[in-house]
Amino acid sequence: MSTFPDNVLLVGVDGGASEVKAHQVLVLAEEGALELAAGPAMASTCYERIAGFEPASVAQQLVAFQRKQVVPSDIEALQGEMWVEAAAGAILSVAAQAGERDVVIGMCMPGLKTADGRGIGVLRNGPRMPDFCAQLERELATEGLRLARPIQTLASDGEACAWGEECDAQGLLRGVGNAYYLGGGTGLAEALKLRGEILGLDAVKQTLPKAWQMESKAGAVFEEWLSMRAINERFAARAGIGAPLSSEDLPEVRAAAGDEEAIRVFTEAADALVELCMLRIHALHAGKKPGAR
Repeated sequence: MSTFPDNVLLVGVDGGASEVKAHQVLVLAEEGALELAAGPAMASTCYERIAGFEPASVAQQLVAFQRKQVVPSDIEALQGEMWVEAAAGAILSVAAQAGERDVVIGMCMPGLKTADGRGIGVLRNGPRMPDFCAQLERELATEGLRLARPIQTLASDGEACAWGEECDAQGLLRGVGNAYYLGGGTGLAEALKLRGEILGLDAVKQTLPKAWQMESKAGAVFEEWLSMRAINERFAARAGIGAPLSSEDLPEVRAAAGDEEAIRVFTEAADALVELCMLRIHALHAGKKPGAR
């Protein structure tokens, strides 16, 4: 029996801290190992930014989250609406390209999720949106899109990345028993595969805090050493180059050409990556959460 309803469009949505991407999903095989592939319909939208918006400090957000008192400020709520509108626009574009009005949505977003998994209670690089899924569903319904089922929960971006490597025919996690996934963008996406099971870090947060919650020996959280955003910002600051960087000034291009400052930035990132991986390995073996703050 099929896992997915008949005659509906499957849409995968990847929400990052800078933009949201949506893509048609094709089911190639359900018997045995699930095999999915990207279809031709796709869309992406960068979030409009409200002037004057800055996220509250992570420390403040965590206190409110732990007290179950996540109440976005007025400007934060406005910024959240921009994120919802961008996500809705990308999904509607994919549906229009595919010529469908009935959809099932699978979605990942950064940040710590609310208890029901349908909202975002802590977000380092954006607005908290405790009612995100409800807002998005209302926006889509207003535009005439029908959901075959409600959005169940928001996956972490790392968990969704790991599932992509598991379900794609050429995925690097297929057939692997144990692995650690780490991807970099504005922030970091992390996931585990343990004894053949994909786990987002939300599922093991008591043992493994996320990289943006862990301080490295060098004195900043790991995300500030390893994300693409942080690497670009660090190199630009040290080299005295204005942002955004041109293609020829990207640190990987400059490092390949022998630029010592660029090489130093990547060496620091490599050191932080080794430290983070070792902390993960030790924590899994010991059941502790080293480096958490």
